Amino acid sequence: MTMLIWLVVLLMSAGTLAFVLSPLFRFGKGSARPTTALLAAHHRVTALSKTEGVDDLSELELRRENLYTRLRDMRYDLETGKLAKTDYVIDRQQLIHQAAAILARMDALRSSERLGTTDAEIEQAIMGLRRIGSYGAEEKLAE
Repeated sequence: MTMLIWLVVLLMSAGTLAFVLSPLFRFGKGSARPTTALLAAHHRVTALSKTEGVDDLSELELRRENLYTRLRDMRYDLETGKLAKTDYVIDRQQLIHQAAAILARMDALRSSERLGTTDAEIEQAIMGLRRIGSYGAEEKLAE
């Protein structure tokens, strides 16, 4: 009876070990891995979609700094041999596209803020001149 229990435990352990280790052996020869061009296009599209809805400069600056840190870390990994040159080139291009999208969005937000501020200042100056003009007209009528 104890031999049967040990056999069941051994089979369950082997099955669990096979299940846990299966992702390590999934991408062997002839597997259907996505192409690098497809991955690069996907990352460009997701980078643009992630930045278009963001209207907060501080959020975009945080994302930009995160990308710069990732680029520095990747360079360090390449120099220490943790990252292959081909992977470095592909990942670096993707991160640069994301950073460019973020910088473009930041420039667009900054220019729209400058235009908005300028319009508000002009409107305020016009209102001030109108008030001064109406007070001057009242003084002339009183004389």
